[in-house]
Amino acid sequence: MKLQFADIHVHPSLKPFNNKDYPSGEGKTIWDRFKKREEDLKKLNLKIRGDLEELAKSSQANLDACVETNLVCPFFALYPTERQWFDPQPKGLYKPIFWLLISPRKYHHLGAAASGFPTGKVKKIMCRIKNGIGIDYFNKELLPLMEYTIDQTNITSQNHPEYSFKIATSYDEFKKYTQPNSKTICGILTIEGGSALGNYLHHDTFKKEFGDLETDEKELLEESFKENITKIKSWREGKYTPFFISFCHHFNSLLAGHARSLSPIFFKFFDQKPEMNEGFNELGKNVLELLLRKDNGRRILIDTKHMSIKSRMYYHNLVKDRRKEGDRIPIIQSHAAINGWESFNEAIKYSEDKKLNKNAYFSRWRINMNDEEILDIYDSDGIVGIVFHEGRMPGGLVKDRTKKYRKWFNKLKEKENMSARQQRKFNKVIENLKLIYNELLWSNIFHIVRLIHKNRKSNGEPANGWNIISIGSDYDGLVDPFNVYFSVKDFQTLFQDMMNYIKRQNGPIYYSENGKRQEFKKEEIEELMFGKEIEEIVEDICFNNVSRFLSTYFTEDYLTK
Repeated sequence: MKLQFADIHVHPSLKPFNNKDYPSGEGKTIWDRFKKREEDLKKLNLKIRGDLEELAKSSQANLDACVETNLVCPFFALYPTERQWFDPQPKGLYKPIFWLLISPRKYHHLGAAASGFPTGKVKKIMCRIKNGIGIDYFNKELLPLMEYTIDQTNITSQNHPEYSFKIATSYDEFKKYTQPNSKTICGILTIEGGSALGNYLHHDTFKKEFGDLETDEKELLEESFKENITKIKSWREGKYTPFFISFCHHFNSLLAGHARSLSPIFFKFFDQKPEMNEGFNELGKNVLELLLRKDNGRRILIDTKHMSIKSRMYYHNLVKDRRKEGDRIPIIQSHAAINGWESFNEAIKYSEDKKLNKNAYFSRWRINMNDEEILDIYDSDGIVGIVFHEGRMPGGLVKDRTKKYRKWFNKLKEKENMSARQQRKFNKVIENLKLIYNELLWSNIFHIVRLIHKNRKSNGEPANGWNIISIGSDYDGLVDPFNVYFSVKDFQTLFQDMMNYIKRQNGPIYYSENGKRQEFKKEEIEELMFGKEIEEIVEDICFNNVSRFLSTYFTEDYLTK
């Protein structure tokens, strides 16, 4: 059974676009695979190289890989990379430790190795930062990235010349391009990070809150967002207006508060704190309104991933108010996991430190979805993309189980000539990791379905929450993927493994009761499948739920009228 896939959050154009003007990108296109930057890795000490081991550094979602796995519809998350990634700000005791591990003269090698960008490009960015120069993300990066992605529709794969790449601008085009045997990769444009629409006067602008900006900084920012939203909604006659945008990302956009997303080691060395955990400011509210309006071009929907809890609460309340007025706005969480807390207010109580996740099965961080949030998404007729992220999804209990297997996996995968004993060990490591990841993925998914089943009715019966679940892998973003499911090429294997996990009852499945793990009973799982075979459920997650969502919201009738 060969499955068909749609992925609502993936980055196929990020590496090829950022390499295109450098020797590393010569002769390469969006179809081609980029290898990890060995020459930069070798410049780093063993400790740093070890910390980078878990980050995916080679391509995960190039279009050849999409062809080979039958990922027929990747949603292109267009991401002008935030400058703060190239401006480490270690504080206190961590400052000498950081610069001891990685000298300032070698930092560009770390930036290149982690991002997959050319060393020359990283050097240029760092030079602008050193000189305090700001960035016009929209005109200097987002529009060129959109142009590049659209131009790639004229390029044919060398390995699969019978395939073409098209960008769908409506549900009808999506339906046409994703017909069986159409031999088309159908892209849909989205944006990651509201900062992509802004012009920031100085690099230090990112270190301030909106209310503390100088007059010239504030005026430029306000005018740029207003002008650029008008531009993007009318660009190329409005044909390629992105379908949705994630309002926040890792760092301060001066629009709305973002959630903490960096692991403890990266959080010590990068300054994620400006406006972290805050809500919408006045500029952010105005930008939100401009994006959602239909009288200035096509509506651009909002992806709430990376928003702080305060920001998400504001947006959810806005969606509820609009629905009362007859305007249905679906809430999107494009690359998500659950945290198991029962409400926004419960999730916000706890400090995000090592203790929070130490004895937890699901990651309890606020960036993940709580139960109140999931129900709001269901009520709005929204959609959730499940993320395949070792750093974002598991709590401490799961990480403790995977730690030794991941160590062995990374050690053995590099061996070219394994002995029979080593091969047996490697196979056993893979088998154990697969069981843990399948258990974790199904636990996230069944938690969502159970929650909706318990709390919502449809025609007097418990509601079926399966139709809001899809894939949002985040592959080719700066992610720590599940070791044994490294790229989109593993989709077929992953979902066959997931079906087998259910059919063979290979292990437990869990849900959360306000942060505490509980195991499903066999009869509960059967009830939550609503009489469907596992193959039908998986087909819906992999493709059909996205198609249904697009049939309602990716139309001129919805977006413009």
